[in-house]
Amino acid sequence: LDMFSEVKFPVPWGHIAAKAWGPSEGHPVLCLHGWLDNANTFDKLIPLLPRGCYYVAMDFSGHGLSSHRPAGCLYHFLDYVTDVRRVAAALQWRRFTLMGHSMVLIFSFSYCFISPQFSFLYPEMVDKLILLESIGFLLAPE
Repeated sequence: LDMFSEVKFPVPWGHIAAKAWGPSEGHPVLCLHGWLDNANTFDKLIPLLPRGCYYVAMDFSGHGLSSHRPAGCLYHFLDYVTDVRRVAAALQWRRFTLMGHSMVLIFSFSYCFISPQFSFLYPEMVDKLILLESIGFLLAPE
């Protein structure tokens, strides 16, 4: 799993870039980076993970090698959830593991919740949710 391939997924404003490791027929794992980061977050981790999985680490729009959204468009966390949906659809993944790298809440609430938010919106698509450096879920009192 030391070698990766670069992948691009077309979107209306350009493309979403990604890096992929492992056999494409392996169990699908979509890897999401944190704030002010990119797919390179996973370069040292992926080789340590189980073989037999197909790991795809995407760059969110405006990050890494992905296209920026058009001038004047805001970057809202739900747009990143849509990016995840677009990549999953392009890969024709109906069910996959979602591995998200979060960051300190002080910097940005929105990035901490992309992976869980996708899981909440599309539970039928996520077989496992892995959160790296995350505070977990914030639940409201009953």
